Amino acid sequence: MGGALSGGNTFRIVDLTSDSGGYVQFASNGFPIPSATGNAAGTFVICDDRGAIEARAVVINVSGQTRLARDTGGTAGVLNDHDDTDVTCP
Repeated sequence: MGGALSGGNTFRIVDLTSDSGGYVQFASNGFPIPSATGNAAGTFVICDDRGAIEARAVVINVSGQTRLARDTGGTAGVLNDHDDTDVTCP
């Protein structure tokens, strides 16, 4: 990852990180290497100044497969992460 995103955009990694959000690792078989908290699944969340209602997210499951996040419950119109929790934006 490089420098800050432009235009007030943010990029966050929910769980799945190996050093408090610094990076994500994958094994040679494509599976994510679990974080220090044991999470082997996670979500990449991109936000702008419009907040969570306009956020975009990609879920990575324990086998390394990805899918676009969907609104599966909770707050209407807000996507849910890999733990079925509403995504949040700073």
